[in-house]
Amino acid sequence: MFLTGGAGTGKSHLIKAVYYEATRILARILPNPDDVSVLLTAPTGVAAFNINANTIHSTFSIAIDAQLPYQPLGEEKINTLRSKLSSLQILIIDEISMVDKKLLGYVHGRLRQIKQTGDQLPFGGVAVIGVGDFYQLPPVKGKALYVNSEGVDLWNDYFSIAELTEVVRQQDSEFAETLNVIRKRQKSDDLDAHVVTMLQNCETGEEGKGIHISTNQKVDECNIRKLHSLSSDVICINAQDLYRDPKTKKLVK
Repeated sequence: MFLTGGAGTGKSHLIKAVYYEATRILARILPNPDDVSVLLTAPTGVAAFNINANTIHSTFSIAIDAQLPYQPLGEEKINTLRSKLSSLQILIIDEISMVDKKLLGYVHGRLRQIKQTGDQLPFGGVAVIGVGDFYQLPPVKGKALYVNSEGVDLWNDYFSIAELTEVVRQQDSEFAETLNVIRKRQKSDDLDAHVVTMLQNCETGEEGKGIHISTNQKVDECNIRKLHSLSSDVICINAQDLYRDPKTKKLVK
C-alpha cells in the first residue's frame, strides 16, 4: 500500500500507530513474541532518525553503489539477516518518494532471500507500506517509482493508494489550502493574488529562528552569522579526509 497525503495530514502519526498496534497484535501469534514482525525504515539517515528507524541500506545490507541485475547476499550475511527478520510480516518505508526503482528491487530481492520463497511473490510475501508524498523530494539518482517501466513493475503493478486529505497540523483552513496550492504548483503556474497576499501577511520583518529554505550559499552565510553571534572566539580547524585504498587496504590522505 502507498500511504500519501500533504504536509500535516498525519502520515508520521499514522506510521507510529500502525507500527505499535501491528507489533502488539502479531506478537500474540509469533512463536517468539520478541521476534521482529513490523519494521520501520527510511531511505536516508535524517528520515530514519525522525521515526526512530534505520536506513533501508543498513537494514538489508544494500551497498550505496549496488547495481542491477540484483546481486544476492552470500550465505553468511543472509543467514545473519534471516536470524533477525525471519518473522517479519510488515515493512514500512517512510519518505518513499526518495526511493528509486533499483533500491525497491533490492528490497524485493533481499526479502525473497530472507523468506526463502521459491515463487515470485512480491517482497517474499511481506506486506510493504510505502509512506510519503511524490510532490516532495525525488530520488537523488535513479528513476522515481511512479515512472512506468518494462517487465515486472513492483510499484505500479502491486501498490494501491490510500490518501490522507484532512490537514490536522493547521487549524486555519484557508492557510492550509494555501499550503496545498503551493505543494501542487508547477514552475510555470502563477500564484493567485489572494495566495500571494496571504503569504505576504505572514511576514513580520523580524529575524526568525526557523529553518531557512534557500540556496546552499545563502544557507552557509546564515549559519556563519549565527555561529558568530553565539561566540566571538571562533576557531577554524582544517579537516583531513582519509580513505582506504582498495588495493593496498591502507589509509590514504
